[in-house]
Amino acid sequence: MFDSPRFAEAKYKLSFPIKEYLDTYYSDGRINSSGQFIATCHRCEARGDNGKNKFYYDMSKFKGLCQRCYVTEPDGGFNTIVGLIMFTEGVTYPQAIERLKSTAMVDCSAARILGEIAKFKQQLVADDDVDEIDYWDIPIYMDVPRSRPADTETVRRFFESRNPPMSMKIAKLFPHYLSDVDAYRGRLMFVIKTLNSKAWLAYAMNKDMQPKTLNPRGNILSYMLGGYNFFVDSEKPLLVVEGMFDLFRCILRGYNAVCSFSDKLSVRQVALLNKTKTSQIVLCYDSDLKGYGWKGMWKMVQRYRGAFSKPVSMMCMQRMVVDGHQINTDPDNISAESFRQAYQQRRFVA
Repeated sequence: MFDSPRFAEAKYKLSFPIKEYLDTYYSDGRINSSGQFIATCHRCEARGDNGKNKFYYDMSKFKGLCQRCYVTEPDGGFNTIVGLIMFTEGVTYPQAIERLKSTAMVDCSAARILGEIAKFKQQLVADDDVDEIDYWDIPIYMDVPRSRPADTETVRRFFESRNPPMSMKIAKLFPHYLSDVDAYRGRLMFVIKTLNSKAWLAYAMNKDMQPKTLNPRGNILSYMLGGYNFFVDSEKPLLVVEGMFDLFRCILRGYNAVCSFSDKLSVRQVALLNKTKTSQIVLCYDSDLKGYGWKGMWKMVQRYRGAFSKPVSMMCMQRMVVDGHQINTDPDNISAESFRQAYQQRRFVA
């Protein structure tokens, strides 16, 4: 199923070097004020100007035509990359698919490719369709944005600056990079691996930097669990936490843990948890001032009732009071003893 032409289009079209392709076959082309590529049609020689008869292609919408000689191509149409290849090169649909696959620069636009794969997955399985929870497992590949080797001294100081401090040893489990791209400068680039899939998450090293985290475009992380590959074959109870540093803190304290990158689990993440050998799934989300805690976790358990193939328990940490004000608590900022008590007092879901 996933080798089908339809999947090939979804996977490769956004990595296709469209501008280079158009420049090659329409050498007099230019981009107009509307962002459309206009040129002389090499089939009927209609001029690419402001007149009626022109060839144009909108590179953002993957839609175009020659207003003089355009005819809908069988199977492909002209509103796709494959249709453009068929129109331009006069090839059949299967030939255009092979041309697309051979020409697409898969590694040059990973975030956009993943967005298309995510859309394709949503077509296969509705997000709320728990009955189809183990239906598919499409590998996801997300290259970390252009990066240089980590400045380990800077990273060490960052981990030690946390309250309480963290050991640099945790970084060995989660490869990280300091990006040289302006949008990611000053952020730790954590590589997220789940089974044979890979993505990334960028975390701000400066408390004043907003947003605190940058994720890949789309909802790719909802198909993954941070730390998953380290504990998928362990029978120890597996804690499910929200953030990366919650995950680090749990591991440093001797617990098996994974990170869901959110205060909710997706259907895909439930399916991943079911594939582990853990004896128990322990939900351990933040106790924040919005009221998420027992109530929020219970609502999530109710949503997925019958979907978990493992025993499920919930642990809730008491909110802390500082200078007379309640503050959020999570596995990263609560004391080791308070966390141990919360773990021992966790409640099992019937």
